[in-house]
Amino acid sequence: MSTSEFTIYTASAGAGKTYNLVYRVLRLCLAAPGNSAFRSILAITFTNKAAAEMKDRIVKTLQTFSDPGNELEGHSMFLQLRQELGATEEELRHKSEEVLRAILHQYSGFSVSTIDKFTNRLIRTFAQDLKVSGNYEVELDAELILSEAVDTMLSDLQEDSALSEVLIQFLNTQLDEGKSPRAEYRLLEVGYTLFEERAIAPLSSLKKLSSRDFLEIRQKLYTRNAGWEQNLKKIAQSILQIIDDNYIDHSLFSRGSLPRYLSGICDNPSLELPSPTVQKQMVGEADLYPKSKAREAAALIDPVAGKLLERCQSLLHFIIDHAAVYELSRLILRNIFSLAVVAQIEKYLEQIKDESNRLPIGEFNQLISRHLNEQPAAFLYERIGDRYRHYFIDEFQDTSRLQWSNLLPLANNTMAQQGSVMLVGDAKQSIYRWRGGEVEQFMDLHSGKDPGNKIEQAGKQLSLYERTTILLKDNWRSKREVVEFNNLFFARVVEFADKSGLKVSSEEHRLLFKSGIQNVRQGEGGYVSIDILGDPGAEELYIQRQGEAVLQRVKEALEDGYELRDICILSRSKKYNSSLSELLSVNGVDVVSSDSLLLSQSEEVQLIVAFLKLALRPDDQWSRLVFLEWFWSKYQERLEETEGYTFISKQMKKELGGWRGFLQLGWVNFSWLRFRNASLVNKIQMVVRGFGFDVQNDPFLQNFMDQALEFEDGKEEGETEFLRWWDIRGAATAIDMPDGLDAVRLMTIHKAKGLEFPVVIVAFANWLAFREPVPASTWLNLPTDDFFGLPAAKVTLKDMGGLPGLEDYNTIWQKHKEDVALDNLNLLYVAFTRAVDRLHILGNDSYDSAQRVTAYLCYFLDLQEVEGTHWSVGVKVKVKTSASRNTTRHVPKYNSVPWSDRLEVAIDSPKNWQSGESVSTAWGKKVHSILSLINTVEDLGGVLTKMESRGSFRAEEKQTLRSLAQQALQHAGLSKYYQEGLRVLNESEILVPGFTSLRPDRLVQEGDFFHIIEYKTGQPQARHRDQVEAYSTVLQQQSLKVGDRVLVYLNEPLQVEKW
Repeated sequence: MSTSEFTIYTASAGAGKTYNLVYRVLRLCLAAPGNSAFRSILAITFTNKAAAEMKDRIVKTLQTFSDPGNELEGHSMFLQLRQELGATEEELRHKSEEVLRAILHQYSGFSVSTIDKFTNRLIRTFAQDLKVSGNYEVELDAELILSEAVDTMLSDLQEDSALSEVLIQFLNTQLDEGKSPRAEYRLLEVGYTLFEERAIAPLSSLKKLSSRDFLEIRQKLYTRNAGWEQNLKKIAQSILQIIDDNYIDHSLFSRGSLPRYLSGICDNPSLELPSPTVQKQMVGEADLYPKSKAREAAALIDPVAGKLLERCQSLLHFIIDHAAVYELSRLILRNIFSLAVVAQIEKYLEQIKDESNRLPIGEFNQLISRHLNEQPAAFLYERIGDRYRHYFIDEFQDTSRLQWSNLLPLANNTMAQQGSVMLVGDAKQSIYRWRGGEVEQFMDLHSGKDPGNKIEQAGKQLSLYERTTILLKDNWRSKREVVEFNNLFFARVVEFADKSGLKVSSEEHRLLFKSGIQNVRQGEGGYVSIDILGDPGAEELYIQRQGEAVLQRVKEALEDGYELRDICILSRSKKYNSSLSELLSVNGVDVVSSDSLLLSQSEEVQLIVAFLKLALRPDDQWSRLVFLEWFWSKYQERLEETEGYTFISKQMKKELGGWRGFLQLGWVNFSWLRFRNASLVNKIQMVVRGFGFDVQNDPFLQNFMDQALEFEDGKEEGETEFLRWWDIRGAATAIDMPDGLDAVRLMTIHKAKGLEFPVVIVAFANWLAFREPVPASTWLNLPTDDFFGLPAAKVTLKDMGGLPGLEDYNTIWQKHKEDVALDNLNLLYVAFTRAVDRLHILGNDSYDSAQRVTAYLCYFLDLQEVEGTHWSVGVKVKVKTSASRNTTRHVPKYNSVPWSDRLEVAIDSPKNWQSGESVSTAWGKKVHSILSLINTVEDLGGVLTKMESRGSFRAEEKQTLRSLAQQALQHAGLSKYYQEGLRVLNESEILVPGFTSLRPDRLVQEGDFFHIIEYKTGQPQARHRDQVEAYSTVLQQQSLKVGDRVLVYLNEPLQVEKW
């Protein structure tokens, strides 16, 4: 069986792409001679959840194969593998067991990860090549580090500075546009531009500009445009002067169009071309007056017609000569303060990154790409390519161009070494363009247009290797009526155009849906309905009417035997979800949505956050109000006040010392001193216990405490930064959907991608189909001479009517229109293909329905010759409710124990402590033992051989230990301590009066100075530094000079602290 293949799978909804991915992975593992083929496989997904699911599915499939108690005669994948591998059942079962055991024993080598984790590993591995610190911290939350940059920028503001003026102008512009007056929100919003893939090159060119430069460029652009407007106005006035001087009534001109256009210029000068009709009059291609008024008009207009036309043509030439630069200048002026602000935020962001040694996850691909461009041979990938030979990339239609350009050298390298690549995607399910996904990239790959596997030789294009495209046309998800409806619907409506002619224009895009006809494999049955609800006028009635229709269909499904968990309600956005959830809940229908799972929805979590804020800032009136309202509701019977308003008003006015006392009513033995000195997690535990919260049965509290613990473990900051994180990101964190929860799912279409439900109701199917609610923007490279040194700008996209000189802009605009139309049709496709049994679609008739997706529904109904607003196909069949289905949800015990209750004292601990030891710690200790025997880097081989012979480690661990030790010996900050010519003292005792001895791990004498190196495992702690400082003090007391003090954390990856 050949494994050298580059295969592109085009998998429509429900076509079994995950099955094929798992099959290909297992085929490689089970066909290989040994049991470690999985170590040469890298599978890339785009979410942690998808990565975990893929790993889980591979492992469970191997478990199924290897369990002798399982009957596999009907297992399609097992039979398919047997046939292709030519193996007996016993042989394949045994091989599966061996591979499974190898994976479980070397699970860290089972590489199924997100693309961000993979690039992070690349950066850490080649930190020195990429010119970054090897022990940088990954900042998963871009908003957090961005917020720090904004705060630093604001704190550095100086009165009357250029930056101050830029910020004031920027915020005034935002207020004029009706946006929030909160400065930090607006600054964060524009700051996100820094992480956009398309912004990398333009922002790089803007770095050289200061705030003062932006102000000066703005003034020059404004002055030039104003000058052109005045010149245009003068020409228009001169033409009108000719007309008025000759007593020509404006109504004598054809429809009065020409003088009306000229008057408009005088009232509001703008370099905009007139309508095609007026343009023809101005160049003499159309009569200036109608035949019906020829007798009167000819006598007045003909004598001056030549002069009029000469001036009109002069006006047209003036517009054509300047309009392109004028219009672009207008667009730039609208956003120039945003540009200036982003440029300044970027400078502060770089400062924060350097000072805190953090790297935002959004910059991984930028960093890799930048250095790959500097290395034509892509040597980084060639080096890592020695390990991985088989690559699997899921959801490729959502891969950005930058991500693929980074992965392409890897793919080409492995194909040159007889490896394999498998890409899986579906252009019809590309709905993440706003995150950088480029569906055209996937389409070019499977159509053969992509040149990534080709080279130019002797004027000809030659393929380095062949790519094979496989179309998965079977639908294993939905019943017949659902599949055939989607086949018919999308093949037909892709031809629809609205009244203005907007449509999916690209024939290649239309072919996606016309050729995407699927075969039915799930079986007969199914039901689909479309309803176009009438125009209610007011939005409240619109929501009510949609809600009532949803409720009716939910009740029908329940009456027919479906459970709540079988039903999913989809919408384009979360705008109406709260109203819909409330309506269903009032009618006794349990609902769960992403909003209802937010941590901030928990009253207990809100209270804890308020309490923590009050502990830091007692004058925080909002937090005090939140806390007092809760306190009143819980303890009002113990309070002397009879009204909540009286109690809250009284406590709101009290000084800090005056209102804290009433806490004793609900919190026994409360002590502010003990609370203030506790760690973040312990403070939260104290609040939880003090107020009697049931953390065992509250997933919101459990998740909140986990978030706090993770934050405290990963950062040195305390509750101040944690509360900052909460305000920026934490409040929007949601708990995972509880398994087995019997409730209707309410989610957006984006959240539903990859999921399936027996009953799907697509509500509010009336979003804009061909336009965006908010105008989009694009980056343009500018000729600096025309724009006073401004090299690039982000400008709003709009129809410029094919204005000469704006060809690049107009091309981008035309592509954008096509993208919007395709993306919205793709959203419909994703929504409609989630259903297994029943699909209900609720459109809405409105004054602008022709511009909305309801137009697709109406067009389809017209093609079906439906009279009215309802259409359906199939039969609603009752289903049998499983009496044995267990709806009880097991809540695992959540351990939350104060440190004082966990403390144990070991009087006589064993020398080689193993109990409860983590895998990373165990490896770290072994590396520690190796380094303790090494004087120079040349000693490593001999030390490993010696330790192996003593049984210090197993033979199969030797290579891994060698690699880990080499990380320390070759580390840029450590290598000098392992060179020849130095005096080395490994674990030598220093006798100290009053103590038995001190034993530093490594002392290195370089000249007159002694460098102290101490090895540790686990997380950095302050006491580690104290220990090294103690060694330093003792050496100095002996009149020895101390050089570097170094802490080496033998973790994966290696961490080094030096001072």
